[in-house]
Amino acid sequence: QKKEPMLLNATSKSKIFQDLSGYSVIEHVYKIAEKISKSEVIFVCNKKNIKDLKNNFPKAKFVIQHKQRGTADAISNVKNLLKNSYIYL
Repeated sequence: QKKEPMLLNATSKSKIFQDLSGYSVIEHVYKIAEKISKSEVIFVCNKKNIKDLKNNFPKAKFVIQHKQRGTADAISNVKNLLKNSYIYL
């Protein structure tokens, strides 16, 4: 089985750190992403939340999306980190 990276788009102004059953929403998503990808997890984030994300997920990679232009733009921001032609989003 190929090891494909998992891309998590955390650029929105939503409440990704909102508590849900003892963990933040993004922690739940990250745990699933780690299991599915069996590779690396890459966060596309913004300048406001990168510090918190790095503190909470030290094994992940991070790319800042400076202007929110949607999911396709978020993917284009990480294309230099992608070694394979497929990613999970």
